[in-house]
This record gives sequence, structure tokens and C-alpha cells, in this order.
Amino acid sequence: MNAFISMNGRNGKGAAPAAPELYDTTLPLSELLVTNRHSGITIRSFRPLVDADALRETAACDDLFNRVLNSEAGRPYLFVFEPVDFIERGAHLISVRDGERVVGTMHFHRDAMDKLTLRAAAVDSRYSGQKIAGAMGATAILHDAVANGPVEEIYCAVRVLPDGTLNEPSKVSFARLGFMLETEIGITYVDGSFRNRHLLPGVEFADDGRMFTRYRRMTAGPDILPRARAFLSAWSQAILPFPKS
Repeated sequence: MNAFISMNGRNGKGAAPAAPELYDTTLPLSELLVTNRHSGITIRSFRPLVDADALRETAACDDLFNRVLNSEAGRPYLFVFEPVDFIERGAHLISVRDGERVVGTMHFHRDAMDKLTLRAAAVDSRYSGQKIAGAMGATAILHDAVANGPVEEIYCAVRVLPDGTLNEPSKVSFARLGFMLETEIGITYVDGSFRNRHLLPGVEFADDGRMFTRYRRMTAGPDILPRARAFLSAWSQAILPFPKS
């Protein structure tokens, strides 16, 4: 795998740590960078909002997410998030770049139960078919494993529309990594706020009149780590199709 991992540890004098410490996984991992050797597309996981570079990259990811959110493909499935969510959740952000263009984004974090959550995966429609969503998921899993150690469970959510259909591209992307689709259906209430008003055309109504949407979780255990590593290694060597016009 053509990957560069940088650690943000510093010694007391502000100098970079000695070489052996680079592989001490108790240190906080600040960034993981994976490059496809043929196309030059890069996947970067980083701490959002921590410096000027991270602010710019966070803004670029937010711009892509909003463009996907407001497309016909994204509108039924995605919930709005705000920068404060990253701070409250201690999340890391992923950006996928093709040169100057951000073409994919996702964020991930450990929750209160010490489980890893993958959220808000969005890919530029011109880059569909390049397995970018799966590669982002694999990057998040590897980053979290190094930064935080063993995890009990990893999960994401797939929206269920009122007609019973699923967000099929997301389901396929994460199934490739080894995620299993749970049979139990959860619900999320919709209040018409900025975060979820775009979902109003597809809501359902509870007996008490409240609006909600349905979802099914996809879950994986810690044994997914070797599979995620193999997937990302293969992706970094794959000849990806040209972006759609």
C-alpha cells in the first residue's frame, strides 16, 4: 500500500520525536494519507479545524457534502452536519482529492460505548464506480485502530425510504469491506430543522403524528481490520476508471 502516516507527537523542546516513537501506537495519529498510484487520487484523514490548512480542507469537504446533499442522488439520504459536530464528537475528517478537486468526504469517531461510527459519506457523482466510499471507510478503520486501539464494533447507517428501498450504493460500498446489514430497523425523528428539512418529502408518520425516517445499521467487528487493510492496499494499486464527464 502506498501510504504515508504522520504522527503529531512532539518532545518537550518542540522537535519531532525520535524515529522509534513513530511506531508507538499509543501516540495520537493525526493524519493518514493513501494515494492511488495510477490516478494520483489521494485519501487523507485529519483532525478538522486545528490549523489554517485543516480549516481550508474542512471547508472544501463541507462544500462537496452540500453539493451532494442538494443533488437528486443525495437529497433523500444525507443529514446535514455542522463543524461543531466534529468538536463535540472528537471526530476525524476524510477528504479525497483529485488534484485541486475534493471528490469524497466522510467523518468518523468513537462513541460513548467505545464503538467506531462512520458518518456522512459523500462522493462526487462523477467519481462513482471508483470504490471511493469503501476506501474512505477502510481509511477510517485503519486510522482509528492505530490512534485508539482495539474496537468492539464498527457501524454505519443506511437510509430506508418509505417504499422500503435502501440506499443501495452505500450498502454495496460497505458490504465490500465486510459490513453486515442488520435486519432490525431503527427510526430517526425529523423536526423540519435545517439539518433534516430536505427529508420532509420522504418522511413517515408515527401514531402520535411525529415525522420520522427509517434506517438499518451495517455493523462489523474487529476482525474486519485485515480486510480493510487488504481493500485499501488493492485500491491504492488499482487502475481506476476515468471520472465521468
